Amino acid sequence: MAEAPTFTTAEQTLARATDHYKKHLYSPEYLSEFMQASWNFDGIQRMNLYPSDVVVPQAPYTESQIWQFMKLDDPSNRSASVDLGFFLPEILSSTDGLILMGVGFPKTNTWALRPNHNIKNFSNPYGWMRVDAGMDAPFRRTNEGELKERIKSLGRMEQSLNIYASSGEAIKRIFDYYPDERLTWWSRLLLCSGAGRVLDACFGSDGGLFVRSGLRSGCRGDALGGRSFLGA
Repeated sequence: MAEAPTFTTAEQTLARATDHYKKHLYSPEYLSEFMQASWNFDGIQRMNLYPSDVVVPQAPYTESQIWQFMKLDDPSNRSASVDLGFFLPEILSSTDGLILMGVGFPKTNTWALRPNHNIKNFSNPYGWMRVDAGMDAPFRRTNEGELKERIKSLGRMEQSLNIYASSGEAIKRIFDYYPDERLTWWSRLLLCSGAGRVLDACFGSDGGLFVRSGLRSGCRGDALGGRSFLGA
């Protein structure tokens, strides 16, 4: 009697791809495999997107580049300067995409990823990018204007909530923590606003996402920073 065929679920494929990438963090091939498996599970299975919506092209980085921006010369270094290669599909880059993320990332449990949110994006970046992947917020003790200048001076770009929410899931899978998960740090996300003010956000260690829209532009503090990315 013939054996019944075995099927691999999207979740099982993601677990395998995550394990492969964690063992070969400098590999653009395994990075691409990990991101494709992530969006197959989060995007297709959870958000009911089409496969064509979440096609991930080959990562545009060399092994040497990944080694450098992930600080792999010191694997214990998870400072604010560590980057992670990340791919965001275009369909998830707009404010409509935030609603889809609320479905795909149910642990976030936030008003900002639900229908009828009042968030506006100043632009909608997508595709391959390097995102801030340290646990603690970088650019601390800056106000809104100073943060913009610091990010610009490094040749980087400001993050949207779309990038922060989705890359947070990737960071958790690879590094086993969420950005700002200690609830003692908050990150400004300069590419989006709510009620006319720039958003700031942080994760909880359980995956809950906390988003505020009442921060004044001149506020600065030891626990307040901001997140950025570098396009491919």
